[in-house]
Amino acid sequence: MKSCMSLFYTSNVFCGLHVVDLSRDFQLVKAEKKSVLERYLELNNITVSECGNCMDDQLQPDAAVTISNKVIDEIVHLDTVGGFPENCRLFTTIRCFTRLGINFFRHPTISLRNEIDALRRADGNDNISFKLKSKFTALVYMLLSNDVLRKNSLDFCKVQDILKTMNGGGTIMEHQFIDAADDMVDQYLTYSSLENAYYFQHRIIAEAVMISYSKQPTIIRPIVSSNTFRHRTCRRCLPRCM
Repeated sequence: MKSCMSLFYTSNVFCGLHVVDLSRDFQLVKAEKKSVLERYLELNNITVSECGNCMDDQLQPDAAVTISNKVIDEIVHLDTVGGFPENCRLFTTIRCFTRLGINFFRHPTISLRNEIDALRRADGNDNISFKLKSKFTALVYMLLSNDVLRKNSLDFCKVQDILKTMNGGGTIMEHQFIDAADDMVDQYLTYSSLENAYYFQHRIIAEAVMISYSKQPTIIRPIVSSNTFRHRTCRRCLPRCM
């Protein structure tokens, strides 16, 4: 924590910024957390019972899932990192996170980064690997386009460049790229039919993409401006980086 605070107060990136930790005065009480979690469980076809099956590795994304009352109580009583409602959404909509149970809420950002990294590391020539590569390419495109993918002003040269540098070559058709974005709606993205545009569901998803993208040591990445970095960090409660 001390090293994080030292970086915060000595870096010029944060000059003139004031960070307010709202979690102290507006933290959800246990009853509110349970209500939020139960609502997300209901919306995503997950029921609560004495003996859940959420650890079953064979679960399909649309399969009915049960989670035990014990896990619910553990989650509610846990002092979670980050926004609890967003963690609940990720936990209930992405089945590999659901299977982690309480461990997801202990390390939600790590779980999300691992999931994004799995897209980046896809290196096969089969259809599944191509879809994973296409999804990561779409996420990186958004990251480098002010966090938005607009259908009406798509820079497809940028798309091809990202795919080539991130995955060692290959080509993609425009409809395949848009299909990849569509597949991530309600998972990582939202879609506005009024604007014909995709947006990140939450800022922590964009941050996970940025971290994963930065792991490519062999390419020259477009420079992410200090303003972008400032936007990513100014609303975060820094003491939580312990």
